[in-house]
Amino acid sequence: MCQENEKAGHDAECRIIDVFKKLQEDGHKIILITARNYQDYDDPYNQTYEYLTKNNIPFDKIIVNIEKKDKVCSQRN
Repeated sequence: MCQENEKAGHDAECRIIDVFKKLQEDGHKIILITARNYQDYDDPYNQTYEYLTKNNIPFDKIIVNIEKKDKVCSQRN
């Protein structure tokens, strides 16, 4: 799925994008949880959203301002 002309060093990112796409195709939801917060970033949600869409990284939901990701994951199953 990744372009053959991807720059060197982007192989891992390219493979991750392929995995995310395959997971979505198989009916899974991609929920990205980040510790980016409003103290360190002007707009962590939109900055993350723009990065993901610009780089064609598939996702269904973004959750920002979360330092204890394991707790959120447990709560959301």
